[in-house]
Parts: sequence; structure tokens; C-alpha cells
Amino acid sequence: MKMLKIVVSLLIIYFLICIKYYFRYNFPEIVQIPNGLKKRDIKYYFDDNARNIVVSKYPSTITDDNITFIDTKKLILITNDIDNKKIKMPGDVFLQLYHDNSQQEEFHNYYYSGSYPISSNIKYFLDYQYFIKSFLLILPEKTHLELCQHLSSTFIWMNKGSANLIIFPYSEENKKVLKGAKFWKNQNKLQGSSYLEIKLSKDTLVKIPPLCWYSLEIISPSLIFKSYHSM
Repeated sequence: MKMLKIVVSLLIIYFLICIKYYFRYNFPEIVQIPNGLKKRDIKYYFDDNARNIVVSKYPSTITDDNITFIDTKKLILITNDIDNKKIKMPGDVFLQLYHDNSQQEEFHNYYYSGSYPISSNIKYFLDYQYFIKSFLLILPEKTHLELCQHLSSTFIWMNKGSANLIIFPYSEENKKVLKGAKFWKNQNKLQGSSYLEIKLSKDTLVKIPPLCWYSLEIISPSLIFKSYHSM
């Protein structure tokens, strides 16, 4: 019985060490994958840089023709990028807003986010194969995505448009500064935080390490696929 208790205690200590190691802090580097590599070589870069931000070019497959799932005759749910409030809007009106929001100032801050099936060619790169959450973001010009954070790696795949991806590595300092912060509403409160910025263009595929916070600033109308593990 005594031996069993010792074994259980050692297993618990080992488990705690593993957790601490997995969530350890180190400031990530940005690793740029060379163009023209085969899929298996791209995956090697992703797998070998679990704690770094990995950037690659991968041919996009999602276009405006793929968003026919939005029923133009029905109301759809869209999100305000400042206060995260949701409203309903006719699908055809939102698609007009997506293509040109210059004439509708009251809706400048609204975007669409909906579940989207993950394609097999992107699933090949994921370091998780089950309990996957995947979304398609339809973002008009000058909108933003509020800060997000996931326990797993996150994949961001730019299929159309241009944007700035802002990544805050996990650290105690960032944790304190970002706690409860509305990034695009209270940027002055983020002094003391450290972040990295990546410019996204069509076909850019980025892997963000676990626990990093990230946000998007949309430069031109964009279709962005994102995926993470729903632990």
C-alpha cells in the first residue's frame, strides 16, 4: 500500500511537471517557411517549431464563391468588433457591407464569424485531429477581431484580402496588462505589453503558439479561416 502511494505521488509530480513544461513561457520567434516546399516539409516546420510563430504561403481555396452558405434572403448574426455585441442583418445587406462599407458608417465595425468545414489539405498540418473548431471570418474593410486566446495552437489562413495580425506572447506581464482589456477600444491601457506584428496577404498561413493572445486589423475586405483545438 505504501509503495502504491509513492507511485501515485510520483505520477502526480510528473504530471504537474509536464503541465508546467507545456505552458512554460518563452518569447517566440517568427519562423518564415521557404516558398515552394512540399506539404510534408511544411508540416515538419510546423511540428518542429511548436513554441514559435510559423509563417508560410499556402494556396487559398476559399473565395467569395464559397460564401453562398449565407442566405441572402434571411437574417444572419453579425458581431460588433468593439463591444462584441451581436445583431441580425439580412444576408444580402451584409454582403454589400462586406464588399463596400464606405457608405454605411453605422455598420463599419461589424463582421461575420461562422463554423466552416475544415478542408483536408489544411487538416494535414494541424497538430490536433479531433475536437477541432474551425471558422470562416468575413471581415469588411477597417474592421477588427478582438483579442482571442486558446490553449492549443491556432491556425490563421488568409484566403482573401490583407490584414495585420497582432500577437501577444504569453507572459506574466502580458497577462496583467491584457486582463479584461478591449484592445481596439483601450489601446492606451496596453502600455507595458510586448507583441509581434505580421502582415497578412492572400495565401498566408500562420501557426500561433498555445496561450498567445492575438488580434486582427483588417486593411481590405478579407476572408480568413481559423482553426484551433477545443480542449
